[in-house]
Amino acid sequence: MGRISTFAAVATLAAAMVSAPAMAQDTGITCIQNSYTAEQIGAIGDASRNLANGSQLNQSALNQIVMIAAPAIQACATQSGWDQQQAMYATFYEMGRVSEQGFRASGLLTPNELARLDAGLAGPDSADVWAAVENTVMASLGGTVQVSNMDALTMGAFITGLGLDVGSAGTDTPELVGMLLGFMGLQRIGSREFAN
Repeated sequence: MGRISTFAAVATLAAAMVSAPAMAQDTGITCIQNSYTAEQIGAIGDASRNLANGSQLNQSALNQIVMIAAPAIQACATQSGWDQQQAMYATFYEMGRVSEQGFRASGLLTPNELARLDAGLAGPDSADVWAAVENTVMASLGGTVQVSNMDALTMGAFITGLGLDVGSAGTDTPELVGMLLGFMGLQRIGSREFAN
C-alpha cells in the first residue's frame, strides 16, 4: 500500500509537469537539483529522511518533497524546453533521487545493510533484479506493465540472498529494502527514459 501511494503521488506530480511549456535550450536533468536554494535542500533532506514510518510510506513527508520539487522541475522544463515525456521522466528521476538520498541518510537501514545491498546490486546477476524492480515501479505508477510472480520471487530471492530478509529486532528490513529499491528504480527509469 505504501509503495503504491508513493508512486501514485509521483505520477500525479509528473502529470502536472507535462503541461510545462517548451522554450529555451536543454540544460539536462541535473538542472533540477541545481535549482534548489540551501534552505530547500535542507527541507528536502529533512522530509526525505522521514519517508518511512516503520515499513509504510509517510505520505506527509512525500507531500513536502513534492511541494518543494515541483517548482524547480517546472522551471527547468520551461527553461530547458523539455517536451512532455522529458518533464515526466525528469520528475521520476528527481523524486527517486531525493527519496533515495534521504532514505539512505535516515538510519532505517544500517550502514552494513546498505553496503550489502549496494554490493549485491553491483553483482553480475543484478540485471534480473533491476528488471523486477522497474516492473514493480511501473506497475505502481499505473503503467501497462504488470508485476509477475517471477518479479516478486526475484526480488525476494535477492533480498534473502543478501541476508537482508531479517533485520535488527523490531525492524521491517525486507520492506525497507523494497522501498529503497523502488526509489532507486524510479530514478533509473527517469534517467534512462529522459535521455531517450
